[in-house]
Amino acid sequence: MKKKLLITTVSLSALLLVGTTVSIFANHDGYDLYKQAMKNTHKVNNAALSFDASMTSNGQLVQKVEVDSKYNLDQKLAQGELSIETPNQVVDLNVYYQDHHVIIKNDQVENDYVIEGKQYTEEERKELYEKHHNPELLNLMEKVFDTLTIQTHDEFVVSQDNGKQTITVDLTKEEIPSLIHQGSQYMIKKMLETHDDATMTSSKYPFLESGFTMQTPVLVDDITLEEVKIQADLTEEKLIDNQHVYVKVAGIDKNGKQQVLELEMNMDYANINSTTLQPTTDLTDAIKLDQSLFKHGR
Repeated sequence: MKKKLLITTVSLSALLLVGTTVSIFANHDGYDLYKQAMKNTHKVNNAALSFDASMTSNGQLVQKVEVDSKYNLDQKLAQGELSIETPNQVVDLNVYYQDHHVIIKNDQVENDYVIEGKQYTEEERKELYEKHHNPELLNLMEKVFDTLTIQTHDEFVVSQDNGKQTITVDLTKEEIPSLIHQGSQYMIKKMLETHDDATMTSSKYPFLESGFTMQTPVLVDDITLEEVKIQADLTEEKLIDNQHVYVKVAGIDKNGKQQVLELEMNMDYANINSTTLQPTTDLTDAIKLDQSLFKHGR
């Protein structure tokens, strides 16, 4: 997973709407509305998506990620600019998906690179999609999630102004159910272990001019969720067009030092279901990289 860093640097103060608030209510309606909006947004066929996330440790930057992208599922195309910043380094990449390949460009290196993996027929792709989107399994997972989070459902507050709805959640340590605390301790620990001293060398990943290294504090004891805040703005079609998430975690790291980690994330959608793309990358001279370089555990 360390070697997936640039591909999945991936995963966070809720603000109420300014102006005349027509109505504010806090009950299961807010939770159900948010859940349905998440489902609707997941089904968006094409859009422009801007994403930024940052992690700090005791107030000091660990990592910052910025992504500006466009995608169209029917066209099987995606294009994006990716920037990753650490205290000692900034990496800027252009990433494309076309012809069932991921293409990586870096203005600081001479060549373009294409990540090659197993090629599937359209029938095989359909089977894989159905396997990972099994309705019965997804429904079961949703019911389990609903049960685990039931004590927080009333915390989803909806404000409405001129037809625009905003959902906010603001949970402190004391308001987060113990079951979620217990589950998050394991997940947070494993996630941070995965990215501890993540190093990618330019010899193995030649699209990186001088390699890339990120050191993340690894929490091993007294891990607690201190605060969780969410703000999601909805369109009239009940799609999430922008969302802000803030998560604060405290714990003791592997060196015995107290750490407070803060993760902040923003997502903004634009041109929903009106984004079209054109293939822009010639793969003729691109250098091939094996997909196994980016698989979990390598």
